[in-house]
Amino acid sequence: MNIENKIFVRIVIDVLLLISIFILPWWFTVIAAAISIFFFKFFLESVVAALIVDVLYAPSSFVAGFYLITLGMVFIFIFFQIIRKKLIFY
Repeated sequence: MNIENKIFVRIVIDVLLLISIFILPWWFTVIAAAISIFFFKFFLESVVAALIVDVLYAPSSFVAGFYLITLGMVFIFIFFQIIRKKLIFY
């Protein structure tokens, strides 16, 4: 796949992820973002999507001021970046 197609697919996934924030349940967006992290290199848009989900849907009394979904997505992002380096077939 050439670079123009990769960029186009990434933009389409970004738009679908943004639409899913507003239409679908939060857990679907988080799962879709985690899957996207694995398929695209340095898919930092997933962390931004998790931040938007936290800002829109987190209760006002969330635990200790943490954005839990965003924090979890950052850990998933770092985990997949490390795993991707260790995989032979990637």
